[in-house]
Amino acid sequence: MHGLKFHTEYVLHPSLKASGSGSIVFISSVAGVVSCSVGSIYGTTKGAISQLARNLACEWAGDNIRANSIAPGVIATPAAKTFILGEEFAKNIAPNIPMR
Repeated sequence: MHGLKFHTEYVLHPSLKASGSGSIVFISSVAGVVSCSVGSIYGTTKGAISQLARNLACEWAGDNIRANSIAPGVIATPAAKTFILGEEFAKNIAPNIPMR
């Protein structure tokens, strides 16, 4: 994660600042916000991305640069099929998805 912050600060920031305004959108995951059984490392890295976006939003606001992070939930892909069909998903996660 330290490398990502370094890269954004030294590569992206000067270009965005020179343009007069800018916006960065990071893609995180709901796994970085709530506990679920997708793995602690995955959740930790997604939470770190969300925090990086919050920090950069504060640090770069004076340069008219916005930073945000979106945190989608589970997406029905072949890799997620086992998780989606599992008991924990049906019991703890599906009830919290507005469109089910």
